[in-house]
Amino acid sequence: MKSFRIHHTIGWSLSGAMVILLLGAIGVGAMTYERAYRDRIFPGVRIGMMDVGGLTRTEATTRVQAAVDAFLEQGIPFTYDGRTSVLDAVVRAPQGPDLAYTLIAFDVPALVDQAFARGRSTSQAVAWRERALGAMTDTALEVPLHATIDTERLERTLEEQYASSLALMEEPRLVAIAEDGAIRWDVREGRSGFRIAREATTSAIRARIAALDPAPVVLAVERVDPSTTVVDARAALPAVERAIARAPLTLTHGGSRWTVDATTLAGWMTLRDGTTPGIDRAAVDAYLTTIAGGIERSSENARFTFDAATKRVREFRPARTGQRIDRDDLVAQIADAAFGSAVPLITIPVVEESAAVDLGATNDFGIRELLGRGESSFAGSPKNRRHNIAIGTNLLNGLLIAPDEEFSLVRAISPFDDTRGYKQELVIKEGKTIPEFGGGLCQVATTLFRAVLQAGLPVLERTNHAYRVPYYEPPVGMDATIYGPKPDFTFRNDTGHHMLLLARVVGDKL
Repeated sequence: MKSFRIHHTIGWSLSGAMVILLLGAIGVGAMTYERAYRDRIFPGVRIGMMDVGGLTRTEATTRVQAAVDAFLEQGIPFTYDGRTSVLDAVVRAPQGPDLAYTLIAFDVPALVDQAFARGRSTSQAVAWRERALGAMTDTALEVPLHATIDTERLERTLEEQYASSLALMEEPRLVAIAEDGAIRWDVREGRSGFRIAREATTSAIRARIAALDPAPVVLAVERVDPSTTVVDARAALPAVERAIARAPLTLTHGGSRWTVDATTLAGWMTLRDGTTPGIDRAAVDAYLTTIAGGIERSSENARFTFDAATKRVREFRPARTGQRIDRDDLVAQIADAAFGSAVPLITIPVVEESAAVDLGATNDFGIRELLGRGESSFAGSPKNRRHNIAIGTNLLNGLLIAPDEEFSLVRAISPFDDTRGYKQELVIKEGKTIPEFGGGLCQVATTLFRAVLQAGLPVLERTNHAYRVPYYEPPVGMDATIYGPKPDFTFRNDTGHHMLLLARVVGDKL
């Protein structure tokens, strides 16, 4: 009995020792495995269809970036109704890269971060399960190859390219018919049509992107019917005819008067929801562009000139209150005069826009030291680009930025049209070559970004160009693009004091 008990005890001791040795070996192996991949992505991890296991972040970024660049460079082919076209992921401007914009973009560093995080969960159980799965199979730990898609611009671009094939839906609309020297109003029947099915098309694009598949995307469309019939729409004709008979209407502002005759008023008529007569806001806006220059003006902050010798403010300029036409109110008054009982004499309503900084606030700013400085070269720029850079620079020079103010560059130098003095240049936009105002203003944005960065101010919004631009190099990656209303370049003045913005052009440098 004694020998039996001794033998039994020895057997259990040996088994326990083997278990301890096995656990120790597993632990040592696990530590060795973790140390081996301390700076590398664990095996079995993929980004989309690309194996990135065993790579460092830099190596993985290089591999994935090269693949997506090659995919985007060839564009996304679409096919519909027997016609195929290629959509560029980046819409570029040949006479100036400032107006380029991106339809499809990949955030490769973020994808690599996700891949690196596989097997590194804060939960040890989850982390080791992922590591084990990755070691056993090549497909267990996949990071989806996700891209950001500007769906609204994408839809507009595709609709323009396939407009002749889509046969867009039309609501019943008013038409003027000349008969025996008089005008008779009628309603033209609407028609069913097609529009791009945004969700289905976007899903198809994402599926191609996930596999970097260059095969054409079949454009998904959906049928759209008019919201009303021509019979129901004709019920509005008596009200339309009575409204036009009230012409002419008179618009006034200050000492100026503008007459809206029957022909003009008729052009503003529309059918809301296909049956309710009303005033077309877009048509009124188009008319206002011919008279707004004498009514609207931008507000201007109080400004002063900084004397570099004395480090003190020596010259002041009072603020100017701006004003703009209240278009919603004006359309409502026109509708009331045409369809209601209001008199056909309308004072154009305006809304005042106060300056952010008035003269009283500029008396004791005490500007004494330089916070930051930015510089860039625009050597080789064409004439119109140089002109626009000068305009944008003059608009910024001398601006005061209040404490805690969130400064918007787009707001400060817009609108991007001839009212500001900007000139046009040809750009490629949504598949067409058209003239656009403001080419070159990204030179201003880039230079201001560098000054803000040097000053250590918090940047709230900044977007780099869709592709590298020689004007802004060196250094690489220190550029900013703007295009009203977005993208914008914004930052906050967190100094607790007012700041003075000085800008000037010297030769080929800003």
